[in-house]
Amino acid sequence: MPTQTFFNLPEKKRQKIFNASVQEFTIRNLAEANISHIVKAAGISRGSFYQYFADKEDLYIHIFLTLREDRHIHTQDVIDSLKTLPFLEFYKAFYLKNAEYLLQHADHIKLGKHLYTCPLETSRRLIEILQKRYKDMYLIGIEHDKGKGLFREGVNSSVLAELLVHMSTDIFIFEVVKSEVNLRNIEANIDSVLDIVRRGIMV
Repeated sequence: MPTQTFFNLPEKKRQKIFNASVQEFTIRNLAEANISHIVKAAGISRGSFYQYFADKEDLYIHIFLTLREDRHIHTQDVIDSLKTLPFLEFYKAFYLKNAEYLLQHADHIKLGKHLYTCPLETSRRLIEILQKRYKDMYLIGIEHDKGKGLFREGVNSSVLAELLVHMSTDIFIFEVVKSEVNLRNIEANIDSVLDIVRRGIMV
């Protein structure tokens, strides 16, 4: 994480470093990103960079956690409905709220794509953190609905949660990257997926 020296910088300078870093990580994944590009765009020396961050991975984690918190704030009103909405209704609302945010922040989609294609341990660990957060939240909603008799007793909560996690993360990222989509298309797609979840595939 950033040093106190970084946090002591004026807000405008910190934001410039942050923006330069996001720009680099939207073009290249963590393994390929170059500190030289970041310091040049940010207008700082390489020596200053190492006063603020231990290394490139340290900076990347800071970027990831900051953007994750921004998205969490955007979706908080939906998250608050986790135990008041039936789980699949909650999931759709949460999925669309996330999609709305990402469509408004195209850089975040590019960052997500590079995160999933990077071979480094740091990227793998961040993916695990993200997916665990979603899975834990989904399990709460699934178990809540099972307790109310809304799901079959034999439904494997963990498997269902993991399936929906992948819909929320890697599958969504690559679907958006490979084609021009809008919120209406995304909603139609998630409705089709949830219809399969509700009804199954056998006649």
